[in-house]
Amino acid sequence: MLFPDLSLESDMAVEPGSQPQPFSGAPDPSAPELEAGLTEEQAVQVRDSLREGARRCRERGLYQAAQWAAEQLVTVVADATVATAMDVGSSAGTILIESAEHVEVEPILSYEEEDACSLALSHFHRREYKRTAQLLRTPYGPNGEKPDPRSGYSSMRSLFLRLYATFLDGEQTVATQNLASDVMVQPHAQNPRLREILSELNQREEELDSFCLYLQGVVYIRLPVVRKARDALLRSLQKNPYNWSAWEEIAKIPASAEAAMALLRELPDGFMQKWFHLHMMATRKLLADHFTPAVSSLENMFGNSLRLILLSAVCYFHQGKYRPALLNFELYRSRNPVSLEYADLHSHVLFVLSETAKLSRLAHQCHKLDRYTAETQIVLANFFSMRRDHVQAVQAIQRALRLRPRQAQTLIMLGDEYLELKNANAALEAYRRAADAAPNEFRTWFGIAKSFDSLDMPEQAVPYLQKASACDQYRAQIWTMMGQAYEHSERHELDTGKAESALMCYKRALLCEDRSALVIYYIATLLERLGNKGVGTEKDERHNQAAFYYKVWIKEYDAGNVNQQNFVDEKENAISFLTQHYFRRKEFKKAEEYAVMIQHMERGKSLLREIRNRLEASNQLNFTSNDTNATPAMLPPRNPSEHALPHDTTPTSTRLPPPPPSLYNTRAGGRSSASANNGGGGSSAQSQTLRALPLPGGGTGSHAQTLGSLPGESWATPFSAARRPTGRASERASRHGSMEAAGWDSPAVDEDVR
Repeated sequence: MLFPDLSLESDMAVEPGSQPQPFSGAPDPSAPELEAGLTEEQAVQVRDSLREGARRCRERGLYQAAQWAAEQLVTVVADATVATAMDVGSSAGTILIESAEHVEVEPILSYEEEDACSLALSHFHRREYKRTAQLLRTPYGPNGEKPDPRSGYSSMRSLFLRLYATFLDGEQTVATQNLASDVMVQPHAQNPRLREILSELNQREEELDSFCLYLQGVVYIRLPVVRKARDALLRSLQKNPYNWSAWEEIAKIPASAEAAMALLRELPDGFMQKWFHLHMMATRKLLADHFTPAVSSLENMFGNSLRLILLSAVCYFHQGKYRPALLNFELYRSRNPVSLEYADLHSHVLFVLSETAKLSRLAHQCHKLDRYTAETQIVLANFFSMRRDHVQAVQAIQRALRLRPRQAQTLIMLGDEYLELKNANAALEAYRRAADAAPNEFRTWFGIAKSFDSLDMPEQAVPYLQKASACDQYRAQIWTMMGQAYEHSERHELDTGKAESALMCYKRALLCEDRSALVIYYIATLLERLGNKGVGTEKDERHNQAAFYYKVWIKEYDAGNVNQQNFVDEKENAISFLTQHYFRRKEFKKAEEYAVMIQHMERGKSLLREIRNRLEASNQLNFTSNDTNATPAMLPPRNPSEHALPHDTTPTSTRLPPPPPSLYNTRAGGRSSASANNGGGGSSAQSQTLRALPLPGGGTGSHAQTLGSLPGESWATPFSAARRPTGRASERASRHGSMEAAGWDSPAVDEDVR
C-alpha cells in the first residue's frame, strides 16, 4: 500500500530555545521524602527484584510483563550522594521497595518437568497453543480423580502454562471469527474456554500461586464477575507484586475515583504502586492527585526510563495540554524511534494541533515499521482525515477495528468520519457500538447526539446529551449543543419553559474552560427573542440583558476570538439591536455611535437618519425652552408605554416623545446568515453621554452602562484573546483528550496535573 502525496514540505519542530520538559511540578510535601534517590544497596535490591520478576514472567509466557520489568531494570539509578548507611527497612525504604514477605518462594521442579515446561514454552513462543496444552496435559481425571504423577505434571508453573495456552487459544478463535465478519456487526463473542479454565482453577483453589491467581482474575473479568476478579488479583499482587500484567488487569476494575482510592489502600506499597498511579492516570484518568508525587519518586529511582516520558505524554494528552504532550511524545520518539507504542495518541495530538507535516512524517515512519498494527492504521486514518480523504480514513479505521475490536475510541473515530461523509445512520451505529464498549465515555453519547442533530432530530439528541453531561459536566460543547436543541424545540412548540432551559444550558457552557465566544451570541439572540415576546418590565429586563451580551459579543469579535470573516452578519445584527435598543431608551448619542458602524447598510442608513433627526429636534427643543424660560410642564408629557432605565432620575417632564413605531421593526429577528458585506470597526469607546443629569445628593450621572454592571447578571473571567473558539458545537471530539477541561481547577488536583 502506497501513500498518495505524503507531503514532507516542512518540519514544524519545537520552538527555538524550548526544551522538552517531561516532568514538572513540586512533590507532595506530605509524602515521604523520596527525592534523595536510592542508595547503592537499595538500587541492588530493586534490580534483584525486577530481575527475578522478569525471569518468572518470561518462564510463563507473560512476555509483556517480562518486557516491562526488564525495561525498568536497566534504568535503575543509585544516588552517590545518599548515605550508604540508610536503613532499607526505614520509612523511605519501606515505601520504595516491597517487603520481602510479599514475594512467594517458587518450588524447584524435577528435571523431567523442567524439560517439559521448556519444550511447552517453545511451542507457546511459536503460538502453537494447542500443542502447549497437550504437552502439559491435565493431571486430573474427567471426574475429578486424584492426579497420577505418571500421566501429567502437577506443579503450578505447568498448570499456568497449560491453562494460559488454553485461554489464548480461545481468544485466537474469537479473533478469527471477528475477522470473517463485518466490523459493524461483530457480536460480543466470549471466549469459549473460560468455564473450563475456571473449573480447573477452582479445584485447586488452596494451592494456587500468584500467576494462577492472576489467570483466575482475568477469567473472572471476562465473564464478568468483578468482585471475585478483584479478590483474586489482590491475592496475586500480595504474593508477587512484580507481575505488571496483574496491575494492568486490576486497573480495569474501579469505576470511579472513590473505588480507585479504596482499591489503593489494599494494594502493596512500594515503587510498583507508584507505577500503578501513573498507569491509572494515563489509561483510566483516575488518581490524578497522586500524579506529581509518583512522578517525582520514580524519576529519582528510574532516571533514564522512557516509560516515564511516555506516560507523562499520555497524561498531558488526556488533560488537553497538547503542546506539553507533543514535546514528550517527540522526546520519546527521538530516543526510541522504532517503537509504535501510543503512536495513535501521538497522531491525535498532531491532528488537533493541525501539524500536517509532522503527521505525514509519523505516518511514513509507522507504515515503514509495521503496517499491520492497529496503531499504524489509526495514524493513517488521522493523516487521511486531515487531507479530507474520509473514504480512505474509514477504511483504515475498519482495519484497526479488525486488529483491535470493540475499542471505544476507534469506534468514535469511525462515527466522526461517517458524519463527515454525511452518513448519519452509519455514524449512529458506530457511536452505539462505542457506547456499549465504554458507557462512561462522554464522547460516545455526544456522538449519538451529533448523529440525531445531523438528521434534523434535535429533540431526540437531548437525552443523550444529558448522559454525556453526566459523564463529563465540564464540556462546553455538550451544554451548547443541548441549549441549541432546547431552543429548536421552543421555536417549533412555542414552549417558553424550553427557552429557559436553553438559556440555562448556554450560561452553564460559559463556566467551562473550553467555552466558545459564540455562546455569548446565542445567549444574546435568545434573550432578545424572549424580550420581544414579553411585556412591561420583563421585556425591558430581557432587552437590557441582551444588550449586555451583544456588547460582550462585539468585544470578542473585535479581539479576534472568532473567525471574523464567517460572522460578519452576526456582528451587524448585534450592532443593529444595540442601535434600536438605545434609541428606544432615548440615548441618542449611543445609538448614533452604533449606527455609524453599520451605515454602509440600508437599515443602518435609515436608523442613522432617524437618530440625527431626533437629535436635531431635541437640540432645537432645548434651545427654545432655555430662551423662553419655559417650565417643565410646557414640554410634552411622558408616554406611559415607555419604560425608564433602572435608577433613572431624569425628570418626567424633560423626556422626549417616543419614536415612530416603524423604527422598532427595522431589524430582522433571529440569527442572520445571508449578508456578504463586512461590518466596519470594533465597538468604539463610549466617551459621550446624552446629557448630564442631576442625581439625588448632587453630582451628575449618565445612562451609559458598563459591561459588568448589568443588574442581576454576573460575568466570569473574560475570554482570553488567545483562545480560539470551536465554532460549531458539534465538531469532532474523538481526537481530544477525554479529560480536557474536566474539572482540573479542583484544589484536590496537583498543580502539575492542572
